[in-house]
Amino acid sequence: MKVCKNCWKVYNPTSNNQKYCCKECQKEAHREEKKEYQKNWQKENKEKIKLITKRYYEGNKEKIKKRKEKYYEKNKNKILKHQRNYRERNKEKIKEHSKSYREGNKEKIKEYSKGYREEHKEEMREYSRSYREQNRERLREYYKSYYEQSKRT
Repeated sequence: MKVCKNCWKVYNPTSNNQKYCCKECQKEAHREEKKEYQKNWQKENKEKIKLITKRYYEGNKEKIKKRKEKYYEKNKNKILKHQRNYRERNKEKIKEHSKSYREGNKEKIKEYSKGYREEHKEEMREYSRSYREQNRERLREYYKSYYEQSKRT
């Protein structure tokens, strides 16, 4: 009589080397051992895994891109719903993250904005002109109130 090393049941072994009561217990025990081994190996080989992943990505960019696009098209509504729910539940977190990003990247944002304005100069000029044409009365009222307010001060 022996005790199974996986489920702790008492059983009659068919050989002296037998450690488990049945094939299922043996498979389960080896599955756990393998899982533990893989976990340790991944911990010890983080750089190697990064390198392998990077190489795979570089060699399969188009394939990965197509797979992602296909997945997105198939699950578009689900993804958008998930994103919307996340934004609703985490408004403060997002606000705080945006604020800290802006504070930490002022120069980067400034450079990007400057480049954007340079690249889209004509479009911005056209938008401005069109806005002024469509909102003449509104702007006239605004300038009038601004002028009157500045006279008082």
